[in-house]
Amino acid sequence: MPEIPSWDNLWKKLLSNEQINAKIKRLDALDLKFGFGEQHTYNLCKEIYSDYSILIKDEKNPLMELKKEFNDLLKEFPHVYSVAARVKEIYSLIQKIILRRDKYYANTVIGEKYRNLSKDTYRLVITDLLGVRVTARNTEEFRIFDNYLKQIFGAL
Repeated sequence: MPEIPSWDNLWKKLLSNEQINAKIKRLDALDLKFGFGEQHTYNLCKEIYSDYSILIKDEKNPLMELKKEFNDLLKEFPHVYSVAARVKEIYSLIQKIILRRDKYYANTVIGEKYRNLSKDTYRLVITDLLGVRVTARNTEEFRIFDNYLKQIFGAL
């Protein structure tokens, strides 16, 4: 896992991106309209940063353990050509939260989960904290492997 930047450095990097900075300003205005208070995006992102930092620094990091277990499982599966897994980096997580909140804030169907995002809910809302890429040798092996995963995880 790469070194975790300080909160101040991460936030400065986000603000240096003109598009992200504009989205933060737009979110701040929307948050005020919805009664969240000033600098809600900053405070929300800082809380999530703190929680995720603790999670990924932990020696028993559940994401890293799951990544390892998944890699071990797949290496033993005969229909897998290659496996690559990663845990989402903290900068990417915070950036994604800003982008998703900005994109879906006003959406009546899914906007509420992004408007009300918190350090207690982000792990349920952001579904790619762990990513795995699996390559099968051919279409038939892919189908076999796909069925295997559906048995383990259910048809999503």
